[in-house]
Amino acid sequence: MKTGIRFDLIGLIIAIFGLHAGSLYCQNIVIKYTILRETDSGFELAKKNASVSETKKNFFEKFEYNNNYLKKVCLYDKKGHLYDGVYNNAITTYEYSNNKLKYKKLYDKNKRRVENGFMGYWAIEFFYDRQGRIIKKTYIDKQGSPLKYNPNTDEDPPYVEYEYMRNGKCIEKSLDNNYKIIRQDTCVCPCMKIKLNEY
Repeated sequence: MKTGIRFDLIGLIIAIFGLHAGSLYCQNIVIKYTILRETDSGFELAKKNASVSETKKNFFEKFEYNNNYLKKVCLYDKKGHLYDGVYNNAITTYEYSNNKLKYKKLYDKNKRRVENGFMGYWAIEFFYDRQGRIIKKTYIDKQGSPLKYNPNTDEDPPYVEYEYMRNGKCIEKSLDNNYKIIRQDTCVCPCMKIKLNEY
């Protein structure tokens, strides 16, 4: 899913907080918006760093950052209301521990836990080694337990582990509930944190 919104600020409010090319800066908090275009399968990105006026009568997402870390993404409809789609949830939150992403969690417009329409998870928990590299991801259902893997579906397994190689790449291992390897691939090393400049 891709992203966009902002709220008009005028007069003294603008002078105090500052409005910059589609982003609202207030101390260490940054708000950014992107415009979305509807497609048969959901949404696609139409414009990054949109202005407030551009969000009107458009689907858009609002990104909230704190100290350059993404904390929340909210999806809105053309009327400016939080929006839940078949494959798109209204609110996604990001929680950090020791400056590293620890949880990604999904909620509907009423702030209730909701599972991803493609993969069926409510949350992802991230684990790191002493060098700060992601070594494991656990996909969690709405009850707070690891996903139950079903080999007869296309859903991802509950665990993904990473083994780092000297060439800068790593081996990604997908495991079932008994930690049995289902598949294994060479991949680019996963990012350490979700930063401001990614959107």
